[in-house]
Amino acid sequence: MQTRPTGSPEPRSVASWTGAEINAVDWLRWLGHPDAGRTTGGAGDGVDVRGAGMAARVQCDGAPVGDQALRELLGAAQHAPGERYCFSDAGFTRDAVSFADDIGMALFTFSTVDGLITPANEAATVVFRASPGRPRPQSTATTHARPRTPPLPGWVRVLGAVPFVMFVLGLLFLAVLRAMTDTASDAMADLWAGWMTIAVLGAAGVGIVALIRKANDRS
Repeated sequence: MQTRPTGSPEPRSVASWTGAEINAVDWLRWLGHPDAGRTTGGAGDGVDVRGAGMAARVQCDGAPVGDQALRELLGAAQHAPGERYCFSDAGFTRDAVSFADDIGMALFTFSTVDGLITPANEAATVVFRASPGRPRPQSTATTHARPRTPPLPGWVRVLGAVPFVMFVLGLLFLAVLRAMTDTASDAMADLWAGWMTIAVLGAAGVGIVALIRKANDRS
């Protein structure tokens, strides 16, 4: 048994053509057409419900709707741009579904017991699921998201910054060396080279760890 969407029109018994049109109006408003309204007082030849950007036909005669009825809707609404809908109490013929699929018309069947509509083709399914009136479930991103790698402890992040600090200090040291002309400069140059080697190796290690953690988050 299909569950009635939360926020959808109240259940109603559909015992007449007029009732079917009123039911269709309520559902079309739920589907995102707040100005939808009836255009006829009974079974019409073309458009039974209109609104800005939409036109719909309603059939309530106990017989499956054929493609001819859908063609009549298209002809009657040819000067009104927008989406096309058809509601039927007895479903649709195979030709009608094929025709609707070709032009993107949404087909719905409705229950005469409680008025609940059911998508009868792909276009209707898309519209039904995307309805502005349909309450969106809470995001399942947190529920189904894969566990992420926990952040590094603070002391590890601080330690990881040490090679970069050493690198900056090494550059300053190099500037001092260039300004020196005494015999100690060669020894200090060796010291600087060792210092920068440690800094570069440390920075490379930190970078590799960061790349590995990033790859783990994506996998």
